[in-house]
Amino acid sequence: ARVKHLIKSGLAFVEAKKQAEKELLKVFAITEEIANPENISITDGNKNSAILLAISSVMLYDKSEAEFSDFISRFSSDFEDDGIIENANISKEINKGQENCHPGRIAHAMKRFYAEKGSVVEVADFSAYIDFNGDGSIDSEDKEMLDVTPDPVVVNPDSDMPNVQAAVNELYVLVRQYTQRQLELEAIRLGLGSEKNITPSSNLLQTTWTAGYTAINRGNSLMEALNRVTEFATAPYSDQVKALIAFVYYNMAMSWGNIPIAKTDAGGPGLLTQSNASAVYAYCKELLKNTAPTATQQGMVSSDFVTALSAEIALAENKAADAGNLLTQLPVTDIFSFNNLEGNPIEVYTADYIRMLKEESTAEAWIKRGSRYGTWAALKRLGKAATVEGISNEELLLPIPQHELYTNPNLRQNPGY
Repeated sequence: ARVKHLIKSGLAFVEAKKQAEKELLKVFAITEEIANPENISITDGNKNSAILLAISSVMLYDKSEAEFSDFISRFSSDFEDDGIIENANISKEINKGQENCHPGRIAHAMKRFYAEKGSVVEVADFSAYIDFNGDGSIDSEDKEMLDVTPDPVVVNPDSDMPNVQAAVNELYVLVRQYTQRQLELEAIRLGLGSEKNITPSSNLLQTTWTAGYTAINRGNSLMEALNRVTEFATAPYSDQVKALIAFVYYNMAMSWGNIPIAKTDAGGPGLLTQSNASAVYAYCKELLKNTAPTATQQGMVSSDFVTALSAEIALAENKAADAGNLLTQLPVTDIFSFNNLEGNPIEVYTADYIRMLKEESTAEAWIKRGSRYGTWAALKRLGKAATVEGISNEELLLPIPQHELYTNPNLRQNPGY
């Protein structure tokens, strides 16, 4: 209706459409533009998808199908003449949707829906496009107000293996999302990212931390659920879950140093205190002990994945001999990468990476590799990260997100921030 009104006012269709799109986004305090709104899918996992999810989530909040149809009709009528929303009741409904929007739970529900149908999808983090406090501007004051801890995994004792596989598939998606964000932070440290600095208030820093603990909590809940299943052998699934949890913990300890350990009976990071990196690595080894995953689907972790991860942990502990013994057990071949439906894998334990670990490659060789998995950790182990990349020693560890310090008084900021 708004486009038709603008055309009657003399604008060409293309101009009218572009103006209407800009006005519509402004209603939701979104200042960015979308090139081709007709071609967006909610599972694209990109900026456009995030904007679509943000607006959809706000407008759909607390409405039945009939109520939503009525809302859209009233919205369109109010929007038609001047491209703004003047009706107080419509504005109130939008603000209510913004205040109660829960991107974490919505993303979780979507991923679980697709996982149960055998698909692994990307769901963009759309919290950056929600005006949570309804002040007409999306800024640092906008924070998700609700608990972001996912619902516990419920595995019915009478459930069959495909349902368990769907839950495990979802965990792979969560760990992949954490890994992607970690690599984006490491790219900044390596001078290869679009940003120059990482601060405690950085949105990417917060979303990476949240993604890590979301994956850990999901894995913990899944472990508890699997322990209750007696109808079939759960070891293949449990071993995959333990390996993935250990993978996230190792990388978070390598990145942040002191982090909370949220075990299965702890319910999440909550108000836990931090454990130093050595304690986290010890817990990783506890998880990996007697763990020998067998892939229940293509592209999943294996015993070689556990060996490679154990070698990385040994290197982080400065136990070169232990790492060497583990590395000799590994073939120089591609062991594991995270895959997605778009065919863009995140390489992890590739043949090239295993070869470089075995050969104890120089800092120069690692730098040539760019911001791929393992480069930043290797430079830190070699004591070259600060000198080569021109950062301070304090920046070898990431800052604890400011939001976490506000919500958990037991946490302490890393030195230098």
